[in-house]
Amino acid sequence: MEARIRKKVSSSLPSTLPFSASLEPAFSYLPAFPRFRHIRYVNKWGSFVKVKRRFTSWGSIYSYVYSKNYLDAYYSIGRFLNPHRIESSSKERRFQTLFLGMDLFFDIDIVESSFDKNIEKARNEAKRLLSIAKEKGWVLQYIAFSGAKGFHLSFKDVIKEYPALPEEREVYAKETYAEIVESISKHVAIDEKVTKDTRRIVRLPFTYNSKTGLLCRIISEEELNEPMKRLLKRLRENKKGNWSRFVKRARLAMSALRKVGRLSLGPVAFPGPQPVFMHAVSSTVETGRKAGKAKEEERVKKGQRHALAITALTRETSKKAKVELQKRAIPYVRLNLGNKRIFFSPLAFERAEMEKLAKIVGSPAYSQLRRYGHVALPLETLDKKLCVLEKAKKEELYIPAQPLHRPISEAHLSLFERLAGCPWPYKENKGILDVIKSKLILRLLKVD
Repeated sequence: MEARIRKKVSSSLPSTLPFSASLEPAFSYLPAFPRFRHIRYVNKWGSFVKVKRRFTSWGSIYSYVYSKNYLDAYYSIGRFLNPHRIESSSKERRFQTLFLGMDLFFDIDIVESSFDKNIEKARNEAKRLLSIAKEKGWVLQYIAFSGAKGFHLSFKDVIKEYPALPEEREVYAKETYAEIVESISKHVAIDEKVTKDTRRIVRLPFTYNSKTGLLCRIISEEELNEPMKRLLKRLRENKKGNWSRFVKRARLAMSALRKVGRLSLGPVAFPGPQPVFMHAVSSTVETGRKAGKAKEEERVKKGQRHALAITALTRETSKKAKVELQKRAIPYVRLNLGNKRIFFSPLAFERAEMEKLAKIVGSPAYSQLRRYGHVALPLETLDKKLCVLEKAKKEELYIPAQPLHRPISEAHLSLFERLAGCPWPYKENKGILDVIKSKLILRLLKVD
């Protein structure tokens, strides 16, 4: 792995600077304190990935990024005590990141005509910025070709003393760099948003730009001033063949798949409120005996009888459940809530029998019975304000001529009639089914 990194990094070093067998000379061009930098990369599917771990050196960062088969890789110009927990500044948990400081970073991009002309104009802007920086005494860290339309110039933090409180520190940095941007933008064409954003991520040097297939490479001031043809030739070195064409096709494919809702990778924003809680009824047939809360919970967990509640998350499981229930002549109503299909019947089964049936079908109800001692029958989903988002809807009602002989839970029977939208058809045939007086146990559960 080290040899692979050495090969990639050494190919993008300035030709005027020597490169030894160690990786340290390459990383000496990069900003200090890599352990306080937040790292992100774009995976092969075109999705942004936040790296939720801390790195101790630039070497460990490059080892990780190169191992991920990245499309693009980025690091934060800001420094944070907990960079692996970084959120946007609008989030509430800002105290977890603890802002420490940031580099003075400028992004110069020219988008006017051809690649050659854009680079020539961007170079002139970079030269102008360097002369201003020398007048102001800013310490240059590196100059890098962005891999696309211009150059990146990174300087050491110009703020000598920050406020003690982290939140005040971040606000102070924004205000200070906003003043710098205001003065520099009068003379140099820069991307103003990049410089004054404390949580901005920028392209990691020695990595490829997926849009062009060109390497984001560090160059020296001497190379920046060399003849244009030689500079352009240097910038085009190490280009990946059909890299940009592959990336474009992959991103178009991902966009199409997401639009039709068949694939969801990475953070995808869906319109409207999302379900957070759900109201559910326990399958346990509670006889209503008076008892303390502890004893009631113990009876729920050790409940011997349960109303039938079989959940199915896939079509295959749903088909199996339908076949098994109809084979046993069990009346049921099939409900649909979100991506779940629920088979519900008021017939009361022994726990061992219900476990066996759930296992045959391949339903999650089996693991619920084994772990919690009952099955939760979801009825509706709610948002974080406990407002109802969706209610379980009836999809199918199965009523056999001669049902399986089992006792009926009275409370679950009234729920069945409400969900099915019709009365229980076997009430006139007394003696076929015994009725157990019971009560429903309601639950408010958090959606996974």
